[in-house]
Amino acid sequence: MCKQHYSFDADQLFSCLVDWAIDQEEDDTLKAEVICYRALNKRASRIANHIVALRTDLEDIAKQRFKSVKALTDANAYYRIAPHIIYSTPPLTHMTDNQVNHARNHFNDPWANHPCYDTLHYTWCDSNDHNVEDCKPLTKCEYCDRWGHCSDFCRTPHDTCQIDKPCCIPREHARWGLHTCPSDVHVFYT
Repeated sequence: MCKQHYSFDADQLFSCLVDWAIDQEEDDTLKAEVICYRALNKRASRIANHIVALRTDLEDIAKQRFKSVKALTDANAYYRIAPHIIYSTPPLTHMTDNQVNHARNHFNDPWANHPCYDTLHYTWCDSNDHNVEDCKPLTKCEYCDRWGHCSDFCRTPHDTCQIDKPCCIPREHARWGLHTCPSDVHVFYT
């Protein structure tokens, strides 16, 4: 099968000879099938290149999103807004009491630590427990810079840490203390 893929591929040094040999067979069905194969091959190549470009774009956006959530963490944003959401009541012109209570219950749910997933978007890996942009084949770890897992599940999170720079792994990470960090800059948390 590999030899057939190679033999009937377009734009090879021997493609003119293959076309000539097909003409010698005088079989229009064979000729049509070779034309169809070449067209599908070009289309598959074009789509694969498009996926590579989109994956690169997704990686760039994921890096920006990671920096943004790190900035929110550095600003202590969650702990600053949580008291307002849990204890304060917005004006009735903004939301009804039922809407406020419903939203507050979802926000304050101790088991909820990820967004509600849109079940229509799980066609990449046939799983519905995450959004498609968080799918393993599309995810590149921010800590070790490898594809196939998100940062929370990184087995070697200190791979991108450097000497003379602070460690970039949060202490809450499950494997923070299991590996040696090359960083020699110590940041003290209060």
